[in-house]
Amino acid sequence: MSEGCTGQNGTLARVKRSGFSVGVPNGWAYAQTDDATVMASNDAMVVVSTFDLVSSEANREGAFAALVNLLGVSPPKHKVGWTHPVKKSRVGALEVSFWQADDVTKGLKKGPVLLFGTELPDRTWLLGAGFVPDDDKSDSDKAILASVESIVPTPPPPPASP
Repeated sequence: MSEGCTGQNGTLARVKRSGFSVGVPNGWAYAQTDDATVMASNDAMVVVSTFDLVSSEANREGAFAALVNLLGVSPPKHKVGWTHPVKKSRVGALEVSFWQADDVTKGLKKGPVLLFGTELPDRTWLLGAGFVPDDDKSDSDKAILASVESIVPTPPPPPASP
């Protein structure tokens, strides 16, 4: 990640131009690009973006493929059951759905991909994917879940100094 930013004590990273931000886990590197917000620590990684689901279900598959590409993981061998999330959770005013694909690899590392998504007030969708290798001992999975639970409207910029 070329920005060289590191999450510290409640750092929020914007998610494209959605008007929403996501918390960056302490010590994780992150970058805010035009396509997605990317956060990483060792082999664990999470990416968050937005897409327009209104026009076509294929847009979600395209957004998912882009997230898989940014994560650098192999595509799951089985299709994601978008209509049947494994869990739903309230995050502020949003209802976030969760899915999981257990059959991915990143280089020689195997592990699950946690997917999460929610419809935003403007009818676009926020979609994210996180990868944690099976041999992770740093609780990266908990850090990713805490990041998802921190999704909030982006705070306004501070007023300019006179």
